[in-house]
Amino acid sequence: MIHTWAENISSFFIDKSVISENDRKVYNYCFELLISESINILIVLVVAILSKQYVNIVVFLVAFLLLRKWAGGYHANTHYGCTLILFSILMLFLISEVVFSYNEKYILQFLNILASLPIICLFAPVDNPNKPIKNEQRKKFKNYSVILMFALIGLMCIFDFINFEKSYELSCGMLTVAVSILATKLK
Repeated sequence: MIHTWAENISSFFIDKSVISENDRKVYNYCFELLISESINILIVLVVAILSKQYVNIVVFLVAFLLLRKWAGGYHANTHYGCTLILFSILMLFLISEVVFSYNEKYILQFLNILASLPIICLFAPVDNPNKPIKNEQRKKFKNYSVILMFALIGLMCIFDFINFEKSYELSCGMLTVAVSILATKLK
């Protein structure tokens, strides 16, 4: 479906002489990514609005997206698979927000850190077949991943100290990246 939409958009711009027929494949790919990312953003917005968990979702996604950019992680084979995984992760996160008490989240935060720390330190960054990491980038990405992870842990400590109850959300973002890295390694 997304591929067909992307082809139709490319055809429209080719018909209007905005892009060249020679560039069709490149534009098809770009439009596929744009449509897929737009759908994912729309899903996140709808989930945030329906759950009224705006701040928690934003804090979780900031930790997840920042760390995943440098550490890498699992990539689904299809756009549908990616969207389904994103939705499932959001639902699990939101369920955990409702099910666990503040004290339980405080304990889980430390367990999330303990689980994430060795995985990210040992295995990050992981390659993506569509975007392999060059050898000269690997050390830089690993350093960024580890520095960012410790920055997030530092931020959690500050949040705990000032009673800003968002440390659990940051730790869930870290854990999601760690699980994503393991899924890639086991794939």
